[in-house]
Amino acid sequence: IQGGRVVGQTSPTPKLAENQWTEDVSDPRNIEDLNATILHALGIDFKQEIETPIGRPMAFSKGKVIAELLA
Repeated sequence: IQGGRVVGQTSPTPKLAENQWTEDVSDPRNIEDLNATILHALGIDFKQEIETPIGRPMAFSKGKVIAELLA
């Protein structure tokens, strides 16, 4: 994973309302995307599901790999 890399950009005065946070964002990413990218870089299938102790299926990550960070 490349260090110091910037992916996407925001406005100097972004809209902070929860339902508008992506309006001023170019190529929005979230923490799930970062988790999926790190797991992918480690060779772990991030789409894999495990079962919790109560029997509920849970995916490692529901994000998407940020390919720009893996170049």
